[in-house]
Amino acid sequence: MEGTDKADKGLTRRELLKGSMIGVGGLALGGVGGYLLGSNTGEEVVEGSGPSGEPIRVVGVFPLTGVVAADGEEMRNGTIMAIDEINERAGLLGRPIEYIEIDDGDSFTEDIVNAFRRAVDIENPDLIVSGFHLATGPEFDIVADAGLLYFNLNTQTAWIDRYRSDPDRYWGIFQVDPTEAWYGIGFARWMNDLIDSGTLPGAKRTAILGADDPYGASMIAEMVGMPTYSSTSAPAAPVEPCMPSSSTKSKPSLTAILMSSRMRPAPSLTLTGSR
Repeated sequence: MEGTDKADKGLTRRELLKGSMIGVGGLALGGVGGYLLGSNTGEEVVEGSGPSGEPIRVVGVFPLTGVVAADGEEMRNGTIMAIDEINERAGLLGRPIEYIEIDDGDSFTEDIVNAFRRAVDIENPDLIVSGFHLATGPEFDIVADAGLLYFNLNTQTAWIDRYRSDPDRYWGIFQVDPTEAWYGIGFARWMNDLIDSGTLPGAKRTAILGADDPYGASMIAEMVGMPTYSSTSAPAAPVEPCMPSSSTKSKPSLTAILMSSRMRPAPSLTLTGSR
């Protein structure tokens, strides 16, 4: 923008993470604050004083050593930043937050079940937080049976459907981000914008491959439901959600699409998507 110098526009990595932390970690920890406030013992919170009293126990369950360990580290980092900054500001309802960490490894079903069993049975938390898991929902009933608050970013329509199936049972479980459906909706709009703006001149044929798992299929379904015609360009090629979940099999799938008679001439752009 004119009249705005570089210093005004600068955004450090810490500031970006801090903003994300406030939006996610703040929402989760604010939620447990409201829950605890509703069951307040009557102890007065002195504003401006340091945190005191019995700690609020927050268990973070993250995939720290498995196939998505890099993501797990970022989940952990954001959570710890949130807790550190809240504790610096007199804690939550005047009480300090104590962070307990559990690694769920590869984040498959057995890993998740073991991690959440430990969280519930051993760590005695007030709140459990997590990012996403590679399996869908095995912890739901563990948390519901314990009557605990659980905040996650699983980004899945399946979670919403599970909650709606029995809200009285799953009252304490919150998915604090949009579902994967919005990836498909946004992707369709983004593709049309690229073509309409001339960013991809002449890109009139596009092969889009999706994963053959429920997560990828949901994104593809939402994308297919969006308008497939750009106002200034020919329609994209039919969507083919045929990429195997295993990335080692993606090359043969791409080759098959490129060699398909339905894709003649070859597509100008080939894109893939999965978790």
